[in-house]
Amino acid sequence: MDSIWRWLQPRALPLTAQVLTFTALFIPIIANMSSALVFFGVCASLSAIAAKPATLAFHARSLTLSLERHQDAARISIASLVAVSLSGGIVAMIIAATGATTSERWKYALAWASAYLLIQGLYLLEIATITRLSLYATYGRARMIYAVCSLLTTSAAAAFWRADISLVIASMTSLAVACAYIEFSTHSGTLVQAYRARVESQWAKRYIRESAPVGISSAISDASAQGLSLALPFMGSVAGFWAASLRVIDGMGTVGQQVLAPTYEMELAKELRAGGHRSNLLIARQLAAGLTLGALLVPLFVASLLIGGLMPWNSQPLLVVCVAVMGVTTLSMSVAIKAPIMLGQERFFFWWSTTRLACVAGSFLFWREVDLAFALAITSSTWALLFAIGAAMGARKLTRSSPTNAYPTEIERLEQWPVADMGHEPLQTEDVRD
Repeated sequence: MDSIWRWLQPRALPLTAQVLTFTALFIPIIANMSSALVFFGVCASLSAIAAKPATLAFHARSLTLSLERHQDAARISIASLVAVSLSGGIVAMIIAATGATTSERWKYALAWASAYLLIQGLYLLEIATITRLSLYATYGRARMIYAVCSLLTTSAAAAFWRADISLVIASMTSLAVACAYIEFSTHSGTLVQAYRARVESQWAKRYIRESAPVGISSAISDASAQGLSLALPFMGSVAGFWAASLRVIDGMGTVGQQVLAPTYEMELAKELRAGGHRSNLLIARQLAAGLTLGALLVPLFVASLLIGGLMPWNSQPLLVVCVAVMGVTTLSMSVAIKAPIMLGQERFFFWWSTTRLACVAGSFLFWREVDLAFALAITSSTWALLFAIGAAMGARKLTRSSPTNAYPTEIERLEQWPVADMGHEPLQTEDVRD
């Protein structure tokens, strides 16, 4: 019992924050804000796909860099994020000015998506920075601040302002407040890191060249995940069952990525910076945590479908089993989703993401309704297992090749770039108040 309490105690605040975030998600549904939900869904989906390539995969690439190089990467990633967001805004203004779309509702959707990308991208950078600095208590408080703000702003939007852009502005406000808290509470947030940086041009070019493909791979992976939701119009009689299943799986996946993963990522990042000789054990722990979460999913999955009257057990029992297996295997990835990038498995992650998207897209071409659900469930389960196998093999290879604390990854090659005469100032760790 004591061990359970010790495990739960540092995670209590993020778990509570997740409960509040879930509550905020249901407010616009209860308030029947369908139009605002659709507009927010489009903007958030575009931003989610673009965020990681726009920030040059900083969310994972930066975790194993030295403190000085982390500052350099922060500055480069912020510049990239601002450039991509401004480019999206300019394209949006051109579309609106030329009348490329006649819909008043969607005329400025890309502009709002670009603004949302800027805030969401900065939030990703801030979370990566406090993960890199192992400030888990700060992470928990930031998540709680975001959750409370999200609950308040969403409630205000539902009560007083039901316009299409209301939920977008509510979410942007919550993300901005969380970012401000991280910056002012630690004095070592991403903006501070970027300000301290003295970037050497050759290193910057190399970092961009090696990080851009990783960001694209992450975008491809996110796009294939979005494809499961895009299949809903083609699901026919099992659309309700599929939508409810995704809702439960996505909710548990968020717990894995937002609550459980950061502590494991902090530990893995420290190990990789020290040489990575225990990385196979740490990856195994991440996958085991994901599988445990998946095991907890099954009763919640069954209960939610029975309560909602959406369980097609009599007509499609095999489909129920396949989707349950999809949930368990998908959640096994949730805690270790950054592992391949952190381990330097950029090529593996690229081919895994690309083939996964190709199979998801191919399913739309050949199947409909129940057959499409089977195809997507089997594809998701298969590629989740391939992910686990690839991450485990990468960690084992790294462990074998690092008996003297030297790990041969893409990140290490960046670390070995000459740092003489770079003008770096040492990180002022005394400013980190946690």
